[in-house]
Amino acid sequence: MTISLTRLMSAIKEPKIAKFWIGYFRENFRGEINDQLLEAFHESDITKADIARKLDKRPEQITRWLSAPCNLESDTISDIALSLGFVPKIRFEKIGAEQSNNRTHAFLARYEATTSCREISAPMQKTSTQVREMTVAY
Repeated sequence: MTISLTRLMSAIKEPKIAKFWIGYFRENFRGEINDQLLEAFHESDITKADIARKLDKRPEQITRWLSAPCNLESDTISDIALSLGFVPKIRFEKIGAEQSNNRTHAFLARYEATTSCREISAPMQKTSTQVREMTVAY
C-alpha cells in the first residue's frame, strides 16, 4: 500500500491523529519488526528449536513469534535478536525525510539479484563470531 505524503502531512497537523493513520503505522511497524527478525533468522544458521532452547521457551512459541507480524514486546524482540547474534537498534525518522516508502529489504534484494536458488546461499553466509545490528525504522 502506498500512502500519499500530502494526506499524511495534513493528517498529522490536525489536533487529533485519525485512527486510520495510527492503525496504519502500527501495522507497518509490526511488519518492519517481523521482516527484520525473519531476515536475521535466515542469515543465521540457528533453528527455531535452537532459539527455543536459548530462551527457555517452547518451540511453538518461537514459531508464533516468527510466523507473522504481531505486537511483540520490546523485551521479546531483544531476546530473539540476541539469540540470533544481533543487537537490536531503533531510530526515528522524520515523516517526509524518506524519499519513498516503497523499500526492498536486503534479503529480498539478494534473492531477486540471483539467477538461481543455489546462488542465494553464498551471500547469506555469516561469519562465525560477529555480532550484527538489526535496525527497525520507518
